[in-house]
Amino acid sequence: MKSFMSVKWMLPLLSILMAAAISSCDKSDRGLLDTVPDSAQMVTTVDFESLMKNAGCQVKNGKYELTPELTTLLGDSDASSFTEWLSRFAKIIDMKHVVIYMMNQNTAVATVSITDTDALEVALSDYNLRKADTRDGFNIYEGKNKMIIMVKDSQAWLARKADDVINSVKKAGKKPVTELAGVSDFLSTDHPVNFAYRYNGMMFNWMCGSVTLNDNILGMTIKAIDDKGKTMEFGPLLNPVSTDFLRYTPANTQLAAAFSIKADIPWDQCLTILKAHPSLSMSQKGAIEMIITQLKKIDGTVALSASPAAGAPALSQFSLSAWDIMLMAHMSPENVNSNVEQLVAMGKQFGIKVENDGGVYHANLSRLDPSLGDLYIGNIDGYFAVSTRPFDTTSDSSLKQVFEGRCGAIALDIPYGSETMKAFGLPYGFSLTIQLESKSIELRARFNGTSGSFISSLVNMIQGLN
Repeated sequence: MKSFMSVKWMLPLLSILMAAAISSCDKSDRGLLDTVPDSAQMVTTVDFESLMKNAGCQVKNGKYELTPELTTLLGDSDASSFTEWLSRFAKIIDMKHVVIYMMNQNTAVATVSITDTDALEVALSDYNLRKADTRDGFNIYEGKNKMIIMVKDSQAWLARKADDVINSVKKAGKKPVTELAGVSDFLSTDHPVNFAYRYNGMMFNWMCGSVTLNDNILGMTIKAIDDKGKTMEFGPLLNPVSTDFLRYTPANTQLAAAFSIKADIPWDQCLTILKAHPSLSMSQKGAIEMIITQLKKIDGTVALSASPAAGAPALSQFSLSAWDIMLMAHMSPENVNSNVEQLVAMGKQFGIKVENDGGVYHANLSRLDPSLGDLYIGNIDGYFAVSTRPFDTTSDSSLKQVFEGRCGAIALDIPYGSETMKAFGLPYGFSLTIQLESKSIELRARFNGTSGSFISSLVNMIQGLN
């Protein structure tokens, strides 16, 4: 009898990792989603064939073949068992449409459509899954490790407990997730991975996302949606980012982030809601209050940037002596001057020499800690600005297209062959942009220095780092 203990749950496990990891409706997804209740905490739809293809896996003579790197990562024994399982079950179940849902943190269920019920019965027997029970129309198959497969009406479920499947399917019979129009439509889009996560207690109580894979580029779209399909708009809270800060951002910047806050955000209400959370300690509530106090002063763009200022060994320490950091926050002149004065006074209290150069204050903090260095603060073009390098308007940043017209954005770029790549032992560089549009968050990621597809490059990197 074939051994299936180590890999029979590889399908849902890899699907969850890649979804975490990480538009037309399809009837197969719709049919499976009809058996998922709207009370589920998280729902994910996965095109497992697309993920395997992007991972570099191929089908030859009806059998799956893994890449050498994935084989090494899994181990020869598990890789062999996994490919045998894939080759067998890919002909029996619809691997292009896999649905995984969680009713709570301890209840996860995966479900698929069966394309050949007779062949499934034979395969389950070959893998030592015996028919243990029949309840509510479900045929229940159980393995030695107590994991179960349940079969009913050309559909199969994988779970730890039969009751998890039976109870959730009964709930779906009364109110399936397909009755939540916006959420259901999002989950049914033609992408390798779609997911919806419920966070109760807010107006827009579903965080929905779709993952795309275009050869070496991974994309993700995230939206906040309510039960009726209305999408959250960021316009009432944020303005388009001002790109003025980029004039002070050096050409070798590897991380830049910015968002623009409207001045009339009800921060006091936000503070009241946050402090009412029962799990927060008094110190955490105090920290939140300090942060909110500063946020209340902001009336425009807040920007943060980081660029390497040392070689490979030092960069991995994340010290201010190895990285040039700049923070800029637009405030009223009164608030800018108040913050500058407070920091200057604090420095002098610690016995630090503070120099004033035309309104920009400079101090060296290395006497407090060797990992610290120069610090510059001042009112720069209406921004409260703090930097580890002098403010220089001759900087040449190419990031304007990332931030212009967006309510917020993050840009990360680790060039191939860079000192940062060497510092962390990475085989490739990496680029990531996250852009806050009016109704969605758009993410794009790729590896630099390789022509391989995204997942295959990710596997290669993980395997190389092990």
